[in-house]
Amino acid sequence: MPRLTKEQIIKKISSGKLLEVLIPNVELKSSWQQEYGKDRIFRQMIEHGKREPIIEFQQFKNFGKWKITLYNEENNLPITLLINRLKEYFSNSDEWRLATAIVLWKNKTWNQILSFLDEHYIRVTERIIENSHSPVIPNLSDRNSKPLLKRWVIALFQNQTIIPFSTDDELTYLNEFRILSKKMNGILSNIQAREHIGLTNTKAEISQLTNLFTKWQKQGLVKKSLKRGEWIFLNN
Repeated sequence: MPRLTKEQIIKKISSGKLLEVLIPNVELKSSWQQEYGKDRIFRQMIEHGKREPIIEFQQFKNFGKWKITLYNEENNLPITLLINRLKEYFSNSDEWRLATAIVLWKNKTWNQILSFLDEHYIRVTERIIENSHSPVIPNLSDRNSKPLLKRWVIALFQNQTIIPFSTDDELTYLNEFRILSKKMNGILSNIQAREHIGLTNTKAEISQLTNLFTKWQKQGLVKKSLKRGEWIFLNN
């Protein structure tokens, strides 16, 4: 495959086709990445409502090969809606862009995601996750786990207003609420639980969560606190 200038590389990238590029000096990997590299490509694709690109680099003795796959289909409406929502929550461009990336990387572990990031973006990730408007549940402490999307994100991608809890959802949220309740002196309110997993304050989703706690109460997993709307998790 013939070698290309940087200008030719950028032109081919903009065409939206699969691209493989041979770089004559492996040292160019770093400089090319900074000037025209994956951060810029990723950012441009996401901002225009496209799926995230796949970017790979392989080294062959004195050569390096970039393989870039871009998806130039029609704009992905759920991604566009997600970006617009995150822009409302995060005024810092680094934060809303990275928050979008985390959602798109939902099938990767936190260890894999953090390996993509430098120290600055790792700190940004930590800020995003601790924010109440984070698109994912804050489970970063388990680096081998994958990001857990909040309910409003799942509803957005499935174009639904309310999504029933699956059996796996119930088990996941039970574990999450147990961990969270320990930080709240063993008591968790409906409001704290809804915010943690990203349920809205609509009547339907309020009832959905209340019904889940009532189910757990019958199973002996929780009991009502003295204060209305608060629950105590039992050691089962």
